Amino acid sequence: MTNIEVFTGPYRTGKSVKLLERLLDYLETNRPGEALLVVPSQRYRKLITERLLALVKKRQADGAAEHRDFPGVFGLKILSFYKLLEEILRKLGVSFRLMPERVRPVLLQQILLNMKAEGTLKAIDPIVEFNGTSQQIIELIDEFERAALSPADVISRLENNVDSGSKYMELARIYERYWLELERLGYVDQRIVSFKLREKLTSEKDLDLNLGFLAVDGFDRFNPLQLQAVHLLAPYCKKVEVLFDYLRPDEDPNNDYLWKDDSFKDLENILAGNLVINSSVVAAENVEAPEIPVLKPKRRRQGSGDNALQLSLFAMADSLFIKAPGDAPVAGGRPQRTYTVEKFRAMDRYFEMDFIASRIKQRLVSDGIEPSDMLVVIRDLNQYRTAVRSAFEGAGIPHYLDESIELLSLPLAQWYHQLLSLSIDEYPRAATIKFLRSPFTRLSAFGLTREEVELLDKKSANDFAVVSGRNQWEDCARLIGTVSLKTALGKFLDMTTPPAETRSHERWVAWVEDLFEELFLAPADDEKDDEIPLNRWQRETTLSVVRQSLALLIKESTIIKGQSFVYKEFVRKLVHMLEQSTFRSPGEGQNQVRICSAELAPNKTFSDIYLAGLVEGEFPRRVSRSGFASPEEVKKWRLFGVDLHNPRHHAGFESALFNSLLERSRDRIVITCPTTDIVDGEELIPSFLLTGGKDEGVRSLTVVKPFESATNQPVSVRDHVANRLWRNQNEAMVAMTHPDVAAYSEKISAPIAMLKARESGASHLVYNGWLTDLVSSGSLKINMPKEWSPSRLNDYGKCPFKYWTNHVLKVEPHEEPTNEILVTILGEAYHKALELFYIDLKNRKQSLVELEDDDIRRLLEGATKSALISMNSLHKVKRGEFAQYEDQEISFRLVRFVLEEKRRAIKEQGRFQPSLFEHGFGTARTGEQLSPPLVIKSGSKEVKVVGVIDRIDVAADMTASGKPKVRVIDYKSGSTPITERDALEGRNLQMPIYAMAISQSIMPGAEVEVGQFLSVSQASSLGSLEFVKKPKKPKEGEPEIVEAPSESLLERAKNYIVDYVTRIGDGDFEVRPNGEVSCRGCQHSMICRITECRASGDEDAE
Repeated sequence: MTNIEVFTGPYRTGKSVKLLERLLDYLETNRPGEALLVVPSQRYRKLITERLLALVKKRQADGAAEHRDFPGVFGLKILSFYKLLEEILRKLGVSFRLMPERVRPVLLQQILLNMKAEGTLKAIDPIVEFNGTSQQIIELIDEFERAALSPADVISRLENNVDSGSKYMELARIYERYWLELERLGYVDQRIVSFKLREKLTSEKDLDLNLGFLAVDGFDRFNPLQLQAVHLLAPYCKKVEVLFDYLRPDEDPNNDYLWKDDSFKDLENILAGNLVINSSVVAAENVEAPEIPVLKPKRRRQGSGDNALQLSLFAMADSLFIKAPGDAPVAGGRPQRTYTVEKFRAMDRYFEMDFIASRIKQRLVSDGIEPSDMLVVIRDLNQYRTAVRSAFEGAGIPHYLDESIELLSLPLAQWYHQLLSLSIDEYPRAATIKFLRSPFTRLSAFGLTREEVELLDKKSANDFAVVSGRNQWEDCARLIGTVSLKTALGKFLDMTTPPAETRSHERWVAWVEDLFEELFLAPADDEKDDEIPLNRWQRETTLSVVRQSLALLIKESTIIKGQSFVYKEFVRKLVHMLEQSTFRSPGEGQNQVRICSAELAPNKTFSDIYLAGLVEGEFPRRVSRSGFASPEEVKKWRLFGVDLHNPRHHAGFESALFNSLLERSRDRIVITCPTTDIVDGEELIPSFLLTGGKDEGVRSLTVVKPFESATNQPVSVRDHVANRLWRNQNEAMVAMTHPDVAAYSEKISAPIAMLKARESGASHLVYNGWLTDLVSSGSLKINMPKEWSPSRLNDYGKCPFKYWTNHVLKVEPHEEPTNEILVTILGEAYHKALELFYIDLKNRKQSLVELEDDDIRRLLEGATKSALISMNSLHKVKRGEFAQYEDQEISFRLVRFVLEEKRRAIKEQGRFQPSLFEHGFGTARTGEQLSPPLVIKSGSKEVKVVGVIDRIDVAADMTASGKPKVRVIDYKSGSTPITERDALEGRNLQMPIYAMAISQSIMPGAEVEVGQFLSVSQASSLGSLEFVKKPKKPKEGEPEIVEAPSESLLERAKNYIVDYVTRIGDGDFEVRPNGEVSCRGCQHSMICRITECRASGDEDAE
């Protein structure tokens, strides 16, 4: 039997090159020979092919006698593992049909629905129809198959360990049904091919199969299914070699290979019998290397899991800031490289990338390092994509961002998605206009012009408040009055509206393809010559993936017969396919700096490696995976005897990956992390991998100041100008003759000034709304209103910045027209209905207590109808098809609210009677004002406050001086509680203002006892303020409690009002929320710098 030679050793010790040399020797001496090289991915296939070609050229060029007539490589195939097995199985005469990977979840979903209908599912029955359930179970099935466990194997191991009705046995039965259904359909999945091959090789002897040299390289882990295949194929090979980066416990002081232990144990067990292990660990050599970072030797793991990981983390972290003079230390039986390690901390991700770009350009220009010999590794590219492009493009560095691109991020794919979804979403206004404006839309297909699209946009948004729906669009086109526009719009709606019927995938694909051909505006032939290559690639890629997805849907219907779908279901499946489609970024050149994530870093050495984004939670990455194949679930399966394991779930994987990246450097390593997150201003913690969790580790990080490297070696004109502006060297730029200096200075001077101010950490900044210096110097004048409303004062009381955005800048989020009644309009409807109801009641000289419930309903019905008519006419509200149900809901809530008011009145024995409704002081909602404004005086300052009070109730009893006692009622349509604390802390002064207005302007001398906030929608109280405190009744036998006098609520409110108006006039609009409650639901959260300002405030406090 052919021996299986396994070559182990540390990463990058030449194992792959030696294997390729042996492969070439074999092919040269065995002509015509056959050799198979098995690799894990297309990416590694490309890398190994480049190495192989280099070796071939070297042999042909060196002229050695043994290679003189070497013609090249013939008979070598480089394949993935499963492609190899498929090829061998077909060579043995076994035919099979491979189930497409994307069809597997669909097939499993059918199986789950059938089992649910049969009543055989219990534990997972509630989630069978949830999105993602079938995909999660497919992932578990993949784990079973990788572990070389058939359904019978899994069930037999569970029978003695779990109850027959448990979730785990149920999942095993689903696995069984999956295999049976594949067999019934005559298909296999990718991994079942290996089971088929195993069955063939074990059931038949002396097969006509000659594989020659079988080599396996590039795998960072093996699963039992792969190892069984190698074991069974070995007798049919002349040579079998397997390469595996691994060190045994006594050879691995830093636990870099701890996470591979299970894979190596599987390798030893499954390949036992004809296994020969060759370790490439070399003896230590003395190397002169003073002051280099060392990996401190640690005892190999005494256990496993978290304890072993802790050793690994500390060992690795020590290597980054503990240095030892003298000979290079030995790790893994080999001398450590003498690279330089530098660690830096920048202000944010943008400055971090600017710094790295600067260092790279310095190496390119000054040291002559090739761009392709430098690697930038970022664990989470999503956080850095914009910063990378800004820094590297600004520095003019040739670079390649090696990342996966989502199909639906491409413009044409987004257009295609819109085309599919318009009719389903009922042609929403914004999406429809966007589609019609798109350069991909052939407007001539239905007779529209660009000018008509702009007219349609303007009229539909402003004049006719189109929300969605064919009827509204047709009404809009008719009212515009242009015949051509009406005809064209009708044709567009007809073309994009699918048939209201169920169809098979084939028929829907045909309909969608025809629609696409009609509406897609492709570049003309003469335009393609001048087309930007990236645009051409995006278009061709989108069209290719879309057609592949459509073809796959047709394939699905041929496998799972008898299916029919409505259009919405078809589109949902197609869009899901498009969402899952990703591909590599284009544009890789021969000599570029590669920027990639940690997992995609090429397995070769580089002169310089830059590791960015070393912050906690990103590197090491938090493991937060859930589902049926999560790390926690895999542990449970192992407890039940089903041996599943994924080495990448191991706690030591992240530290090993980090160390592996360090060892790919030949000369220099630069490790960086940002201080703050530019998105939310949160402080970021340097990674444990960088600091070891020690204070000296944090202190060892060199802080990089913004534009610091540009002082001596700017990477661009923009970089140089930014540095001069940052260092207040504006005069130095005047003498510069470069034509771009003046342009850049004008362009970035304001942003740099703002950045400097923020970086200083000072609390009173112009960029933070502190305009008092400008106002006091006369440079700026604040336009003050003559009269103040409670809402204006409340906004300032909640946050000065909120006042600035709402009332000075008048910033409002854009809102599309909607069929739903807006909260503000709904509140007006409630107010108007209650006003009409109570006026009617007052005119009838009846009280609420006297009315029967049916009378209340009857009177409210009329008042509500009148209020809704008024609301619709006043606001031109575009009501949807459910308008009548909304009106019924409004009527129901009003009746419920008034009945609750009656119950309260009965409880109070009718003490208060509603007397004034929607009463204005200094203003009015309709008609003339009823009372003068509230005037608040403080010294020479006078503040006029105006407003409208929803309801004023007057008590039957009077004050000692014969003045009325009053209760103030304010209606709210929402349900947010309003507390006395809000008034005491100045966030909500509405009720104190109303109380002062009643006693001073509306009913001079009246005593306001209480103010109440009542929710109409909830028929409940949201809070109340007592202006006349009732004495607390002492407990029996105790003396009466006399509270010490304190500043009254009204006096405090007066002080707040005068203070707010003064500060507004002074220009104080800082981001200074009055309690966390002020930030909840704030519409300006996207532009607010509250987190950053809090951080500055904390520093000032310290």
